[in-house]
Amino acid sequence: MRWNLAVFSIAAGLSSHAAAQSFSGSYQFVYAVWQRGSAFAVMGSAVFDGVGKYTFQGIQRSTGHSASVTGTGEYTLQPDFTGSISNPLDPLMPPLQLRVSADLDTLGASTIDYNSTYQHDLWVAVRASTGKTAADLSGSWGGVANYYSPAPVIARAGRFLFQFDGKGTISSEDWSWHESDQNNGSLQQSSATGTYTLAADGTGTYTTPFGTKRIAVSADGLSFIGTDDANGQELIYGVRAGAPTGGLQGRYHWLQLVSVSPGGNATRGSSFAWSLTNDLGSIDTNGTQRGAGSNQFLDGATGRLIDMSAMLGPFTTAGNGYVDLTFGGLSSAGIGVMRSDAAALPWTNITSAVTGILFCVYKVRRAGKRRLQGASFSKLPSVE
Repeated sequence: MRWNLAVFSIAAGLSSHAAAQSFSGSYQFVYAVWQRGSAFAVMGSAVFDGVGKYTFQGIQRSTGHSASVTGTGEYTLQPDFTGSISNPLDPLMPPLQLRVSADLDTLGASTIDYNSTYQHDLWVAVRASTGKTAADLSGSWGGVANYYSPAPVIARAGRFLFQFDGKGTISSEDWSWHESDQNNGSLQQSSATGTYTLAADGTGTYTTPFGTKRIAVSADGLSFIGTDDANGQELIYGVRAGAPTGGLQGRYHWLQLVSVSPGGNATRGSSFAWSLTNDLGSIDTNGTQRGAGSNQFLDGATGRLIDMSAMLGPFTTAGNGYVDLTFGGLSSAGIGVMRSDAAALPWTNITSAVTGILFCVYKVRRAGKRRLQGASFSKLPSVE
C-alpha cells in the first residue's frame, strides 16, 4: 500500500501585456516535513523583499505539540519560474528548489539533494489576503488533504467538497478517503455539516469529522492551504470548484510528497517498512484531458537521483468540478477537484494499494514576451 502527498495546483499565467515584476510581498505558507521518526508542519506568513531576502513567522505543529518559529532566509528566481529558497528552519540544510506560478501568486518548493535523503518536505504558499470576510468563502470548494504520523505509523488522504454559506456554516461536507489503519486502506465515504471562521487577513478555521483545520485563503479568493489544528503533519490544499471550458493547457510545475507503506508497489517501497520520498517535475497539457512530462526524486535506498517520465490522466471533469482520473500516478486511478478557472487540480488515489496523493503543480506557460526580474536582482533576458 502506498500513501502519497502531493498538491496538483496550477496557477494562471500572466497576460501578454503584464508589466515586469519582481517576486515580492506577503504570502501565507504551510511547510510539511516528514521523516521516519518525526513529522510536523509549520503554518505562518512570509515577506519577500524583491531583492533575494525573506522573513517569516509561524507555528510549528505535530501531534499534541506546538511552538512559535521565526527566521530569515534568501531566495532566487529564474526566467523559467524556478529558483531556490533557503530552508526556513535550518540554514545548514540544502536549499529547497522553488517553483513559482506565472502570476507569482502560488509558490511551492521541495528539497531534492543527495545530502538530505532522510528528510522529505513540501512547502506551499499563496499570496496573502486583506479585507476578507466569511462571505468570501461562499460557494462550492473542494480539494485534497493528506496526513502522515510516524508513531504509530498512520497515513490518511482523501478528497473533499464543501458548500460554504458565506455566514459561517458549511451546509455539507462530502468526503472520500483512505486510512492505512482502517478497512485495509479501502476507500470510505462520509458526509457532515460544520462551521467556519475567516479573518480579514484570510486566515481561519473550519470543522470536519477529522477535527478542526486551520486555513489561509489566497488573495484572489480561489485557493486555500491549511493543516490540522492539533496534528500539524497534515497538508491541505483547497480550490473554488468548477468545470472550466477548455480544461488544462500549458506547462505546469509538479511537486509531490509521498509515504509508501510496507509492501507498496513504488520505487521506494519495502516489504517490511514504511518509506518516504518527495518529487519535483513538470507536466505539459493541451486541453485534451491528459498531460505528460517528467519528474525527479531521490531514491532512499541508494541515494540516487531518479529522472523519470510522468503522466496525468486521462481524466474527466463533472459539472461540480469533481475529476476522475484513469491514471492518477503510481499505477492507480485517482480522484480530484478542478479549480473553477482551471488553475489548480488537487487529487489523490482511490485504490487500497496506492492510497494518499496530493500533487502540487502550477502553470508556467507565458503569453507574449516580457521581462521577469530575478532575485539577484539584475534584469534577466526576455522570455517567450
